[in-house]
Amino acid sequence: MKPKPIPGFSALKFKEEAQARVQAELDGLSPEEEVTKLNEMVLKGYFGEWWKRKRAEQRAEIRARLDREEKEDAA
Repeated sequence: MKPKPIPGFSALKFKEEAQARVQAELDGLSPEEEVTKLNEMVLKGYFGEWWKRKRAEQRAEIRARLDREEKEDAA
């Protein structure tokens, strides 16, 4: 089923406006500050909860791998 278009909505215009807002917030920041700001924006946005879960999963996987390696080294 094809979705009905929204009258007066332009996806390209919406994308360009969103990119301009983000760029305005990043102007004048160092690369490290940009990364910090982008992470903050993601956490506050639509994907924030998903991002937090994903990062927690990655940390748990790393911890588990390090624990396995420590046990192997001790044996």
